[in-house]
Amino acid sequence: MFISIIIHIETEKELFFIEASPIVRVSFFQPGKGLGVTIRIIPFKKEFVASGSQTKPKVETKKKKKKHSKPNWRKIRNAAIVSGKEFLQSFKVDVFSWRLDTGDYVLNAKIIPVFALVNASTGDNLHWQVNFQDENTLKLIVHNRVGRIAWIAIKTAFRIY
Repeated sequence: MFISIIIHIETEKELFFIEASPIVRVSFFQPGKGLGVTIRIIPFKKEFVASGSQTKPKVETKKKKKKHSKPNWRKIRNAAIVSGKEFLQSFKVDVFSWRLDTGDYVLNAKIIPVFALVNASTGDNLHWQVNFQDENTLKLIVHNRVGRIAWIAIKTAFRIY
């Protein structure tokens, strides 16, 4: 319940991973045109690479249909909206650093005061910068705990039923 989940995005180093304590890490990379995923669970490591459009044909089977009552979609939608908001708010931002260059010197100069106001009104771990060197980078590190996510799931179940 107290295991910390960390989402790490760093575009400058092309580093993208999700980590649950030091035991489990899921890293994402781009080999060629596809998407690659490396899953590391100590002591095992497995790598998956998505390639082309390989799909397996579906085998159709006939099953007897059970009669179900219609779900209350309004209740489900409202619970999903509230729970989604709570889920996003449960993440805590450790580092947010954004270095932006629009490619237009005039527009960059207009953005500098806006970024200065944002930097003045936020904490030490949030940095917004404008550069004139054609570099666009984002560094985002957020964390959450399994207990928070489980509590949100329990509350969602009670909202629906």
